[in-house]
Amino acid sequence: MDGNLTKGPILKTLTKLAIPIMASYFIGTLYNITDMAWIGQLGSKAVAGVGVGGMFTWLSQGLSSIARMGGQVQVAQCIGRGDREKAHGYAQVAIQLAFYMG
Repeated sequence: MDGNLTKGPILKTLTKLAIPIMASYFIGTLYNITDMAWIGQLGSKAVAGVGVGGMFTWLSQGLSSIARMGGQVQVAQCIGRGDREKAHGYAQVAIQLAFYMG
């Protein structure tokens, strides 16, 4: 992929972009299923404890990704306009916010 997602056939471009994302989520799901299978041998209370702990982990990851997602949009728009200096500023602020929220 040449890095330009606005040219060429859209289905091929989206497929190249989506397959690695889908694969990473699939691997994450398999990891969680394997975890639950091993923890399940300890009993239902252990599975419930891991489930509750996992929810707090997902919540913290979601909160810490707010700055990253907002920063990505702003950086992409600035790069699209050709304003690399402003994009650099947005990237710095997004990294700082993600660090503080993490």
